[in-house]
Amino acid sequence: MGGGSALVFTGRHPVKVKAVCDVFGITDYAKFHYQGSYNDSLKAAFGGSPLQQPKYYSERSAINYINVLKNKPVLILHGDQDAVVPQSNSDDMVNKLTVAGGKVKYFVVPGMAHDNAIIKNLEHKVLNYLMGTESQ
Repeated sequence: MGGGSALVFTGRHPVKVKAVCDVFGITDYAKFHYQGSYNDSLKAAFGGSPLQQPKYYSERSAINYINVLKNKPVLILHGDQDAVVPQSNSDDMVNKLTVAGGKVKYFVVPGMAHDNAIIKNLEHKVLNYLMGTESQ
């Protein structure tokens, strides 16, 4: 739950974050609940389904912090072979940030599954983006 959590933290505490990177994160837990095979785990963790606990799912979903996140540089990475978190989570986040006028950069990594190896060969881009030193 790292990438989505980083976005939510930024949404809740914007003065503490200069820029944020989401790596294949869950950005909408209600949608994720109905998409994947983790709905029982989510129900156990969140105390019920999105219909039973809408506030809990909403507060933990980065997609609901667009009005804050649009004011921060956001970098999103997602593998196009991710079978754990559907790429549509990142696609939706990027679309909403773009429509809201946010500064978002999005990399879809071909052939990459839900694996931390996604960072390999991109670590300098990520660090430079977060430090605000990305070359144009």
